[in-house]
Amino acid sequence: METLREQERQVQPKFSEATRRAFVYAQKYADASNTHIGTLQVLYGVLKEMSIEAAEYVLRQNKIDVKQFNTDFLKILASGKARKPFEETTLTRLAKAVITCAVNHSILQGATDVEPWHVLIGIARYTAEAGSGGSREKAAT
Repeated sequence: METLREQERQVQPKFSEATRRAFVYAQKYADASNTHIGTLQVLYGVLKEMSIEAAEYVLRQNKIDVKQFNTDFLKILASGKARKPFEETTLTRLAKAVITCAVNHSILQGATDVEPWHVLIGIARYTAEAGSGGSREKAAT
């Protein structure tokens, strides 16, 4: 009889090649801008893999208001929450939450891979929360 942990391992999708490239772009952006890998860096990587039109389409298909997403994301940038100095490049807690959301979303969709658009959905959901003051982006320890 399989344990729940064994069942979870079987269902766990892997990151697609495009998603891995998006995270490489995020890492390079974080290194160049002397920051942790946060939602800004992850969004940068995702948008390098998707066109803006495709990203807007994905947001609309998932009932996420594109204008509100832009407003919330700009609030995070203006507040400085998206940029933190670093000693070594790490994921922020919010970026980890975004990735977890992306993995969970891909599982719910029955996908075998986590695609960049799954990550975009995770960013949109957690950006809305952070933009309304619900969550702060801090470096993971």
